[in-house]
Amino acid sequence: MKKSVLVGGGDSSGMVAAVVIAGIIRFNFTDGGDVLGDQKRESEIRDLAITIDNQTFRMSNGVAESPAEPGSATKNTLRLVGEPAMGDINGDGDPDAGLLVANDPGGSGTFYYAVVAINDAGTYHASNVLPLGDRIEPQTVVFTDGHFVYNFAERKPGEPMSERPSVEKTVTISVDKATGVIAAS
Repeated sequence: MKKSVLVGGGDSSGMVAAVVIAGIIRFNFTDGGDVLGDQKRESEIRDLAITIDNQTFRMSNGVAESPAEPGSATKNTLRLVGEPAMGDINGDGDPDAGLLVANDPGGSGTFYYAVVAINDAGTYHASNVLPLGDRIEPQTVVFTDGHFVYNFAERKPGEPMSERPSVEKTVTISVDKATGVIAAS
């Protein structure tokens, strides 16, 4: 959600006019102006059930935790990274969301995955996950030409994990419309 900050002098009528104009612009030029619908959609996307390696994480506000091992104090954490990219990947007219999630299973690695929150008549569910890499440097997730595109940096082959990722990589995601399974195109 975009937030506006107005800075002005002592004339409050100018401030009121600016607020009214900003409201008109938001209503006329956003993706529909349905703020309550946007909040509901954002909430559903941040509360998905996502399965990685046969373990289902039930996200709450973009985060899920479970013990790394039974009885362990170490946590296996899954979290959303950045903001969702919105677009209709399966062509049904409903906005889907391209998500980047990071899984920290409690060891030295942080594993990143692409996942799509598929909108099925107003209710979101998570696709399968697509591994992107360990300790990559995320950059952007965008929707273009019917695909979600994930941009990040990774290490050169053979470089130690202590090296900062420096090789630009792009992974383009498509969906099988019949099964809802995502894959790199």
